[in-house]
Amino acid sequence: CQTMNGMWGYKIQDQRYKSVENLVRLIVRAASKGSNLLLNIGPQPDGKLPATALDRLRGIGEWMTVYGESVYGTGATGIPEQSWGVTTRNGDCLYLHLIEPLEGVESIYLPLDAAGKSKVKSVKAMKDGTPLKYKVTDGRLVITLSEVPSDIDYVIKVEL
Repeated sequence: CQTMNGMWGYKIQDQRYKSVENLVRLIVRAASKGSNLLLNIGPQPDGKLPATALDRLRGIGEWMTVYGESVYGTGATGIPEQSWGVTTRNGDCLYLHLIEPLEGVESIYLPLDAAGKSKVKSVKAMKDGTPLKYKVTDGRLVITLSEVPSDIDYVIKVEL
């Protein structure tokens, strides 16, 4: 359970809304633990949602249009949170959510033992389907980043 701003009900003075980035990260972290996020939005006295809340929901919806597959119907992977972010899984697909700053990082590592002994078939940037360079060594998947991701949540789809 989280609030969209600082209050559990509508209070006109509370304009400390969480950013779309923070809200997406709350959703992704919840999904990575196999749970759902209950996001509280306090309607105004006339029953309408505040404009700022609608703006945040629109931003989440835009992100979900591209990356919803990495959250809907997924579950926990058994892989603990990594320095770069979290993972979700649906069947033979792992989704790596790069939600932490990666300045100066050229590669990310994923322990495959927790994900199962399956072979990696492909590794792609989910945003545009671009194949990413990778190798499997010493029980770890090593993915080379061609650029430092600047998205709210840069998602990599790993097909096993």
